[in-house]
Parts: sequence; structure tokens; C-alpha cells
Amino acid sequence: NHVDIAMPRTEVPTGKGHRDFTIDLNPFIGYKEAARRRDFTINALMEDVLSGEIVDSFGGLQDLENGIIRCVDPKTFVEDPLRVLRAAQFASRFGFDVDEATLDLCKTIDLSALSRERVEEEMKKALIKSKKPSVFFEVLRKTDHLDVWFKEVKEMIGVPQDPIYHPEGDVYTHSMEVLDRAALYQDKVSDPYHFALLA
Repeated sequence: NHVDIAMPRTEVPTGKGHRDFTIDLNPFIGYKEAARRRDFTINALMEDVLSGEIVDSFGGLQDLENGIIRCVDPKTFVEDPLRVLRAAQFASRFGFDVDEATLDLCKTIDLSALSRERVEEEMKKALIKSKKPSVFFEVLRKTDHLDVWFKEVKEMIGVPQDPIYHPEGDVYTHSMEVLDRAALYQDKVSDPYHFALLA
């Protein structure tokens, strides 16, 4: 399994990019403040490695049980634009819903300063680790974020098809259905990522 280690720290944004932060490590800020800098409540859960106790400062257990992606702190959430894409790929991978307040916050965040590599990394997780990769694009549609990185996907919305052969609707709807159908065959192809891109 892949494990990320995050030291207790505070961050101050210095620019618009994902890495534009001044970071101060501080092992004495306490559980709650350390968890506050996490993106979503389900990622702010902590386990005491000695006692096994789960430390839940922001209602992550309830959100995990209810399948909700909710930001921890609206003030700090908007400082990292990559979190919009993380919300989309988590919703896609885990079948969770992004709560309305978090969706509204995502609408206010500018994604243009993100690197192509970081955007592709989040999209790739959605495409190869999800049973419904279309959810990734649907969250970005709901938050008005298809424009910057996925213009071709946005341009499919509203493009009509012959209803006799395509009763499902426009080209966007058709393409999302094909993408989800392709996800059913991920374990049967040698290159699941490029297979998904071809869908």
C-alpha cells in the first residue's frame, strides 16, 4: 500500500501554484490544528499508533459513513487549487458525493496555475481507479472547471445526436457512458490508462 507521511505544519500561500507555499514544521500545534490543514474531513482522521484511538476533529467518520466529501476549513481549502481535482477524483473513485458548500467553494478557485502533470495525475487516478470515471468530469462540470483543462469535454455538452441511434442524449452524455463502460474492462487490457483515454 502507498503511504503518505505529512508532518504537523502551518502553510502560508505565496502564489497561485500548488507548491507556492511557505511551510513551517511545528510538532507542537496539536491534533486539531494539524488536521485543520487537510483537504477533506475524511482525510483529517488520525489514528493514535500506540492506542489505536481514532481522533476525529472535524466529523470525518460521519462523512465517511455517509459518503460525503466535505472540506475541513473553507479558509484554507481555497489556498490549494489542486483540491478541486482531488474532490472530483475522490467522488469518482469512491462513489461519494461532494457536499454543496464544498462545490460552491470549488467554483471560486482558479485552476489555471496548476501544472499539466498534476492535472493529469488526478485525472489518471479517476480513469483507472474508478468504476464510474464520468463522475470526475461531472464534478468539474458542476463547478464550472471544464474550461481550463478539459475544453474538448465541455464542447461536447449540448451537441445533438440522432435520437434514433443515440437516445441517451448529447455527445457529452454519450461519451461519459462510453467512458464508464470502458471502466468495466480495465482488468482485461494491458494499458488501462490509454484504453480509458481512447474511450
